[in-house]
Amino acid sequence: MSNIVDLGSSKLDPTTGMVTAQCKGVEHAEGEAEDYGDVNLAFALGFAAVPAPANENGTAQGVVLDDVPGQDAVCVGAVDSRTTQTYYELKQGETAVFSTGEGYDSRILFKDGLVAIIVDDDKTIIIDRKNKKTQIVGHGCLWEQSEKNGTILTDETGKSSIQLKDGKVILMGQVVIGGRTPTMPFAASLTPVVGVTGATATTSGVFWGT
Repeated sequence: MSNIVDLGSSKLDPTTGMVTAQCKGVEHAEGEAEDYGDVNLAFALGFAAVPAPANENGTAQGVVLDDVPGQDAVCVGAVDSRTTQTYYELKQGETAVFSTGEGYDSRILFKDGLVAIIVDDDKTIIIDRKNKKTQIVGHGCLWEQSEKNGTILTDETGKSSIQLKDGKVILMGQVVIGGRTPTMPFAASLTPVVGVTGATATTSGVFWGT
């Protein structure tokens, strides 16, 4: 027979390698609930998760089979209603893999020709076949490789960047050569500046650094 259970204390069994959880059935009208004890959780191949513990917002639940030979019961499916915000925008044919711990805002979305790895709301890795673009965003930087723009590395201000496109290396922002701290302008040539004795022309925005 099968039954809906609440998933309690859970762990990874160091001997079998399986995730186990305390499973207790939903209370009956008379206030009794069947206690299955520590039960193996049988996930899909290539996937494993340790359920988050119950809290004031609810608990993870599973479906157990209690007629499996050699087992008191086996949990063959689980869901945690506290995580629905993670995947509520899924469309038909799309799939999500996500963490279920409170505040663990990390997920992978599999869409039509697109895979996105998302942590919080400001760190992403996106591989987009349709738009021929791969992008990494986070920690104040953006890296992009695309058919349209070539390869771009940009800082959080958007005022400095490096772009490789059509055989060109395009630099934007203040360029400092030889160190981190600008010390003096970089001389473009030995051509004297008109009206200034002993001076040379400088390259705008390019500096020697220390």
